[in-house]
Amino acid sequence: MAWMWLLVLVLVVVAVIVKLRRSSRIFIIRQHLQRSESPFQNPLSPSRPHIQRRDEVEHMVCCEECGIYIPDSEALVHSGKIFCCREHKAAYFSKH
Repeated sequence: MAWMWLLVLVLVVVAVIVKLRRSSRIFIIRQHLQRSESPFQNPLSPSRPHIQRRDEVEHMVCCEECGIYIPDSEALVHSGKIFCCREHKAAYFSKH
């Protein structure tokens, strides 16, 4: 019976750690975006400029290779397909 309580405790601790790591990443990303006033200063900004107000919600798109959702302004589009990075674009077209 004691091993069950230990297992529950371990699962709770792991869930708290995952939640804290995820929220800290979001905080760091938001902090980085608040510091960069211009889309040209943002290293994550794509080649096509998109000026967005802070209260706007950006459209999210799905990568064809990995399935992760990314902002439309950061997506790479090639032959009508959407990718999160150049490596996934190359991997997708090497398979198909």
